[in-house]
Amino acid sequence: MKHLIIAVISAVVTVLVIIILMSVHSADLKQTELERSLKSAARQSLENACLSQKTQVRDNDTLVCDFISIFLGKMKINERVVSENGEIYAEDSSDKGGKLEIDIEAADIYKGILSVRVKEHFTYPNGKIGTIKAETTQIVERESRRPSEYVNYYIPWQIAKAAGFDYSEESDFLFYQKQYAAGYDGQQDINAPRVSGYSFMKWKEKRKEKGVTEYIALYE
Repeated sequence: MKHLIIAVISAVVTVLVIIILMSVHSADLKQTELERSLKSAARQSLENACLSQKTQVRDNDTLVCDFISIFLGKMKINERVVSENGEIYAEDSSDKGGKLEIDIEAADIYKGILSVRVKEHFTYPNGKIGTIKAETTQIVERESRRPSEYVNYYIPWQIAKAAGFDYSEESDFLFYQKQYAAGYDGQQDINAPRVSGYSFMKWKEKRKEKGVTEYIALYE
């Protein structure tokens, strides 16, 4: 009986040791994978924007989207991405406790910088939830940074009045301003405000000079 008790205790201790070692090894592997994937994805997306100057990466918002797509691909997560209170979450249905929290510290294709922090939650073999963190800041050389232009979107003051904006008579209302990669046509990128009694037709180029393009909304 004594030997049986010792054998049972030894087996239990052995199992606990194995679980602990598996947990430590699992966390180490995940930490290595997270750091490698984060750095690689951030570098690749920034180079897409500033070196290859991919036309679809036309502003800071699309730089962030390109990074998230590449990063989740490297992490082999194909689940939905949720934005909440300015933070981005990617949930993994294969792990009930699995979740990635992505915090974009800086994303600027014109200055050539992308800085990201990530927190990953995962489930250990023993069922407990673990957390690891990683961060990276990638910068490209000055001569490789994306040249930029500003696009101003105006609406006629009569439309601004009907929409309830703080307008000035006889002066077109600046509805939106955005910074784009140089050469990008931003004519269709902004939705004009919907105004009762008016139907939006299109954005028409109003003026273009010194890196600034102006569009005016046409209504009928």
